[in-house]
Amino acid sequence: MFITKPKWIEKITVEPMLFLYFVTLAISALVIYQYLTDDWSRLQVGTNLILRKGCDLTATVQPANLRDKCLNESYAQELVAKIQTWKLTIQYSVPLVFILFAGPWSDTHGRRRRPLMFIPIAGQLLTDAFNVLNVYNWHWSPAIAAVSECLVPALTGSRICCLVGVASYVADITRVQDRTKRIGMLMSLYFIATPVGACTAGFLNVNIGFYGTFGACMVMNVAALALGAVLVKDTSVPYDKATSVWQTVNPKVIADSVRVLVKKRPSRSLLIYMTVVSPLTVGPMQVL
Repeated sequence: MFITKPKWIEKITVEPMLFLYFVTLAISALVIYQYLTDDWSRLQVGTNLILRKGCDLTATVQPANLRDKCLNESYAQELVAKIQTWKLTIQYSVPLVFILFAGPWSDTHGRRRRPLMFIPIAGQLLTDAFNVLNVYNWHWSPAIAAVSECLVPALTGSRICCLVGVASYVADITRVQDRTKRIGMLMSLYFIATPVGACTAGFLNVNIGFYGTFGACMVMNVAALALGAVLVKDTSVPYDKATSVWQTVNPKVIADSVRVLVKKRPSRSLLIYMTVVSPLTVGPMQVL
């Protein structure tokens, strides 16, 4: 007698891949650990790889015990704040340009959605590999660690590209009346996976160190790609092979996107206001 597979299992496609990807993003970005000294009244909280490198710029190897107190915590925090100012610019601006061209490329090449989802995950896998190199070469400056941490994901689209790919794919395979619900459920995975990753980061960093933490992220990203390859079907359609690359990289694509933003509509002023205010609000919060 064979066990009948529940129908809801057949509907699972991008969810496992997206959840693992979001978890690794949180772990890799934070690597926040918490530790107690012998005096329980002194609770010390450390942060990520960049801050730890800034604690002692003369060190050539990582601390033997990540529970040790930062030697120059004030200087390290100031250094990280300065790095964050240009790191965030790269982290958010480059993926924006990437997706402005990646979207039209997908549409003009037979609605190919899988590359939009897989390339950012592969980029995060490569980022964690570079993080391992930064731990091995501890004498490399915090700035080098920051560049590899933000530039590689940015050049591969980051989470922005992945979400666009996921939303487009789900729209292709889901009935019109179910699309909003399905996409909403997928977006909620970010708010579930991020706290899970943040909590897991502290546990992993203290118990297995930087190597183990970034290694675990690499394993999860490989698993995410494998699940995506198995569960996410190729829904692309035939397209004109003679399509010019210029149709994708044409600057007119950006102009068209801006035109959509300023298009006359009842809520246009609110939309423009939110677009301008968002970076002004999020930026200082991220830097601090």
